[in-house]
Order: sequence, then structure tokens, then C-alpha cells
Amino acid sequence: QRNVHGLVSYNAFVSTSKARDVAMFFLNPEDNETGVRSVFFEYTIDPSMSLPDFPPFADIQHISEIPEEQEV
Repeated sequence: QRNVHGLVSYNAFVSTSKARDVAMFFLNPEDNETGVRSVFFEYTIDPSMSLPDFPPFADIQHISEIPEEQEV
């Protein structure tokens, strides 16, 4: 909770969906051998906070192999 309303940075792309149930489907239970857990992030993105030519997301549903996933 120390980073609530803070910056989130990744070194790679992440898979995101506008549909919560789709995101929850891809969560894996904890791996007991390694202790690895899935993490669910919920983003609220204010497009007015980004540069006009560089939005922080792209809706790719229209080019997706599985458009029902509503991936962004």
C-alpha cells in the first residue's frame, strides 16, 4: 500500500483487459513449490494526464485474435 497513487513501471508489456472477469480467469493460484503468486492490478487511467500523441494505453480489441478478451 506504500505505492498507492504512485508510479508503476514495467520492463515489458503486460496483458490487460477492460473485462474484470477475463483478467480473473488468467490468475493462477499460488505455486506451493516456488511461492510464486499471480498479482491482480486494477488501473484507473486519466487520459487527460498523458501527452496527446502518447496515450498510456491502446485498445487492441479490433486486431486481437480473441476480441472477447477486450485487451488494451
